[in-house]
Amino acid sequence: MSSTSRFGQWMLVVAVLLLATFTRLDRLGQEFYSTDAGTHSLLAMEIGQYGRFHLDGPPMSVGRSHSPFSIYLYALPFAITPDPRIAAAFTGLFNVLGIGLLYALGRRYLSHEVGLIAAALAAIHPEALVASRSIWNPNLAAPFALAYIYSGLLGYVENRRGARWLHVVFLGFAMQCHPMAVLLAPLSVGLWLYRLFQDRSRWRSLVADALVSNGLALLVLLPWLISLLSGSGDGLSFLPNRGLMYALSTAYTSLGGFTANWVQPILPVLTVIGLLWLIARAFLLSNLAQSERVAGLALSAAFLFIPLMALLINLPYRDYHLRPAFPVAFLVQAFVLVELPRIDRRLIVLPVLLLAVVVGFYGRRALLADYSLGRPTMAEQIEAVRSASTQAEEANQPLLIFTEEERHRQWQALKQHMDLTYDRDVRVVFSNQGLPLPTPGALLLAWDDYPDQRHLLAGADNFREHFVLTHLPPASSYQPVYQNVSPIRFEDGSRLIGLAPITLSQRPNAGQPWPLTLIWEVEQAPASLTTFVHLVDRAGQRLDVTPDQLLIAAQNWQAGERVLQQVDLQINADMPIDQGLFLRVGLYDAIGPIRVLGENGQPTADFSLIRLPGAPTDLVQVNESLAIHDVEINPTLEQGPPLSLTITWHVIQTLSIDPVLEWSLRDAEGDMVYSHDTSLEASTWLAPAYHQDQTILRIPPDLPPGRYVVSLSIADSVRQAEPLQ
Repeated sequence: MSSTSRFGQWMLVVAVLLLATFTRLDRLGQEFYSTDAGTHSLLAMEIGQYGRFHLDGPPMSVGRSHSPFSIYLYALPFAITPDPRIAAAFTGLFNVLGIGLLYALGRRYLSHEVGLIAAALAAIHPEALVASRSIWNPNLAAPFALAYIYSGLLGYVENRRGARWLHVVFLGFAMQCHPMAVLLAPLSVGLWLYRLFQDRSRWRSLVADALVSNGLALLVLLPWLISLLSGSGDGLSFLPNRGLMYALSTAYTSLGGFTANWVQPILPVLTVIGLLWLIARAFLLSNLAQSERVAGLALSAAFLFIPLMALLINLPYRDYHLRPAFPVAFLVQAFVLVELPRIDRRLIVLPVLLLAVVVGFYGRRALLADYSLGRPTMAEQIEAVRSASTQAEEANQPLLIFTEEERHRQWQALKQHMDLTYDRDVRVVFSNQGLPLPTPGALLLAWDDYPDQRHLLAGADNFREHFVLTHLPPASSYQPVYQNVSPIRFEDGSRLIGLAPITLSQRPNAGQPWPLTLIWEVEQAPASLTTFVHLVDRAGQRLDVTPDQLLIAAQNWQAGERVLQQVDLQINADMPIDQGLFLRVGLYDAIGPIRVLGENGQPTADFSLIRLPGAPTDLVQVNESLAIHDVEINPTLEQGPPLSLTITWHVIQTLSIDPVLEWSLRDAEGDMVYSHDTSLEASTWLAPAYHQDQTILRIPPDLPPGRYVVSLSIADSVRQAEPLQ
């Protein structure tokens, strides 16, 4: 071949690789930013941005975790920038490298034309593009799988020892991108046996080479093996295989480019014809070169092994499990298109026409494709966070992002992006956790279909099509309804200011959920805390089935800030309605309960009780600021023990002075037999709220049996005491 012809061939190869690069980098970030991509981003940023090396891989659907190898690869782009679009570009460029390997494999063992057409198909095919434009570990497997096939042919067909040593190493890399690539391993056995039959006298050398290759593969698998062996939790749990028809239908859909039209069958049919052709000629053509014979069988086996072995072993199989070997299909299709005219020159029109249709249709689609599929794109999500955080910064407020737990990782990754790039206060708040209440307020950002915290998002504005944005009022806007005389203090510095119903129902109803908000405050940022809120009766019997929930993640605390926590109490259907009710509230962390502090500052209990109002209206209103809501006398009046009275006060507004309580005990004739005065330190109480206060009356032990009346008069510095009737 002349140098001019060789130059022309290489120019075509370069053109195809440039096309592949363009189709993978065009409209960067137009894909949906998935939870898997967010998981990879967070784990890779730990290494790339913070230098914290770890052995954590993304979680596997069958339990435990994938290898951290893909995370180490993605740490490279994240070391440059926390912008996940650059990591997505890394996926694309890495797969362009795979297309270069695809061309080299086709050129060496089939022909230049086969390699070039296969590379061109890979550059524009929808499945190849989908597998090249997002951050996901299976999307990195194909280049390693192609290197595994290539090194196997070089090592065992062309007898190159160095390639034999690297052969299983590439499989180790591929299966660390996705474990299903291990189902390609029978190819190594077949190639090793082929070499053994070709050169039986060197069996010791072949065994040694296989041991070296497998030993090196074990070394590259070591981080994953350490992670698996040191991991805790449940073992692997496999679902059954979905069967042959699922494998065939998903292969047809993927090969056909996901489009149900007349173009869709072309490539699947070419693939079937090519596989049968390559297998048949390996056994039927006696004049075929040995390298072409074995290469054809190896390529056919590589494409078929993953679905067939999964079916045989009954492993769970999904359409994307074929991705490591999927590019081989382009070699098989290109082989048919190139070989048809060699059978009969008159058939040249058919492959040219088919190639023109496929390239034209998929090429146009690659240029115009909507990779978002109607979902918010990565670029839109990044811009939403950037724009909202800019507005929040201008208002000197933080940005709070609401999210469900299953969709939080991409938000967490973008929070890190904003922190590292712009140094902005962005916090991700789960739907089942407390909401920070910054003193100046905050901006709230959420998906437009976010289902929780609707009372906070009521009236939110649509923001950049797929999101909503609203303002959270200053912390002073949130005041409790139920609280103690002073905030409930815990030994870690946390304080419960009080509680308030979200609905107008001030008391729970039997068999119905009762949403409450708890208002917390801390002096310094603690570790993550979990709260429990139980509805109980006087005897401490629990009347709800509400699960405990995380108060707030440690990274969302700010010293001195309040936190608003929503709890939906699930009330029992048999809740009594004719007795006093209490809320039992407590905290615990990973170590155990965090105790409540008494008035002396010493730990006294593992929880605190807050009395709920016992009736819809107050018993008597003392003045415009204070009312008595409920009175309990326990036990009944007896000689000897003191009389205990518990009053639930309704503080309507803050009192400026402390009232004086004048207690008296009168007999049946109305004569006073006992009196007791005490000051009610109500000026320190929070308002509006319900507070409980207990008074002990030490009744003289020598009173004769009879009927007695307890009365209370309230006075202050302005007016005389007046008895309450």
